[in-house]
Amino acid sequence: MDLRTRDRLTTLADLAPWAVTVLALAALVVPILVEVGGGGAGAQNPQSLVARGPVVTAGDPYSPGASLPEGFPEVDEKVVQVDQTTARTAAPRVVIVGDSLTVGASPGLRALLTDVHLRIDAKVGRAMPEGSKAAAVSRAGSADLVVVALGSNDSCAVAECKRRVSAILAAVNPAAPVVWMQPARFRPNMDNVRAAVSEVVTARPGSLVLDWQPFQDAHPEILQTDRIHLTPAGYRLRAEVTASQVHVLLPG
Repeated sequence: MDLRTRDRLTTLADLAPWAVTVLALAALVVPILVEVGGGGAGAQNPQSLVARGPVVTAGDPYSPGASLPEGFPEVDEKVVQVDQTTARTAAPRVVIVGDSLTVGASPGLRALLTDVHLRIDAKVGRAMPEGSKAAAVSRAGSADLVVVALGSNDSCAVAECKRRVSAILAAVNPAAPVVWMQPARFRPNMDNVRAAVSEVVTARPGSLVLDWQPFQDAHPEILQTDRIHLTPAGYRLRAEVTASQVHVLLPG
């Protein structure tokens, strides 16, 4: 063996422990970075937004077909009115107006939105003509963000549906973003409601439509036999999707 070759082998031997250390650290750090950054092939960010035409869809907190966690306690009341404050005096004011689906999701919404001053006004069977009054009673006119989850109990021509949607938005603080939870298409005439909501809400600055349909499609096990109402796990998912979108839009 010549002198040059022997020197190279000596250098490699000296570097070997450092190489092993670097590889060991990489094995620890890389999986963490992938998990935090969502770089896995099936990773989903619950707060990501995917534009689909005029409608925005929030990322699914669960992969399609996944077994969902158990839901929050079921609500038996026909009407739910919540006025939940937080210790943060400067916290945003969030108002949620809805029907029976919001009644079912209300325990989850209360648990997931403890960082805001939260008002919920939900009623079984509520149609959009009642929405403007509910929004006014819930002080949506001075809210920092408003969620509307109505339309499932409406059957109207597109022009009339648009008038109903506009009446509700007129009761909301014009500077506040509105998230309208688009009802799923559980009957053919829901197309009129869905078209009206998409057109009117997306024309309002800072507001968006959050389509519930993809979540039902991805998780058919959350539906009850009427194809409208949800299991406890379904209401939990609906609450998580709603709360996630609220946190995306709120400043800070």
